[in-house]
Amino acid sequence: MPQTASGPTQSEPDPTWDATQVAGQPGVFNTSRRRDEPMDRFEVGAWDDAAVHVVRVSGEFDIAACARFREAAECDDAELVVVDLRAATFIDSCALGELIALQGRTEMRGSKLAILRPTGRADWIFRLTGIDGHLPLFDDRVPLLAQLNYG
Repeated sequence: MPQTASGPTQSEPDPTWDATQVAGQPGVFNTSRRRDEPMDRFEVGAWDDAAVHVVRVSGEFDIAACARFREAAECDDAELVVVDLRAATFIDSCALGELIALQGRTEMRGSKLAILRPTGRADWIFRLTGIDGHLPLFDDRVPLLAQLNYG
């Protein structure tokens, strides 16, 4: 690997980091975490509050977590489904697919979906894919409830 006085060059990732090349940008890598750092454990919790079904996700929301998320998100009689991703540390394309599928299911039932967006690197996939213009994403709970006439 090419080296400079300060370490690996930008075109080659440091082998101690998990790195994926950023699409369309040769030599630019997304270094999400060091390989020796533990992955954040996925946790999902769900509860009903009146006509609102809340699903809170924390940790790494990836392909391994999709089935548990899908099960927790199902609620046929809710007027509003809120997915709270504020504690998510990573979201992959499979998880993004689950959110899109949930949007379709809630619309078919005549319900509304609202997603509290994550911060930092977990929010990156929404911006990268452009899906942030198509999913009902909110930065905070209060504007979400006010806009949807709840609370």
